[in-house]
Amino acid sequence: MVDDKRVSRSHASVQWRGGQFVLADTSTYGTWIYFGNQDEAVVLRRTECVLAGSGVLVPGCERTQEGAPQIRFSVKT
Repeated sequence: MVDDKRVSRSHASVQWRGGQFVLADTSTYGTWIYFGNQDEAVVLRRTECVLAGSGVLVPGCERTQEGAPQIRFSVKT
């Protein structure tokens, strides 16, 4: 659960599909994904991408915004 006004109850989902974890964004505000130590995010808005390696998911805003909710992930292969 993420308690932030920028994040809805059905903001995004993570599914196991075809042997990979897929993040699907279904939100209005989008989801920012920072893979590894990258400074630039992959921004999803009603799209999806494969999660690989490790990084940070930031639903609803960029991670530089005050109080941005951050979710760390790590996918082991």
